[in-house]
Amino acid sequence: EMMAAACGAGVLHSGFMTRVIERSPAMQEWLRLDGRTVACCMLVGYSAVKYKRTAPRKEAKATIR
Repeated sequence: EMMAAACGAGVLHSGFMTRVIERSPAMQEWLRLDGRTVACCMLVGYSAVKYKRTAPRKEAKATIR
């Protein structure tokens, strides 16, 4: 994930994709899983949209000691 960010790519952890693979014998065959299960699916790619700033966030109510 950090290497992708260093190369300017974005990363998304997709639980939906994990479920699709789990329920699709065709996907399991294409990925050559041979009966193994998928625990995590990370999508990596370059975004077609560039943002000048991040979304506004509420200030955290935390005490750092």
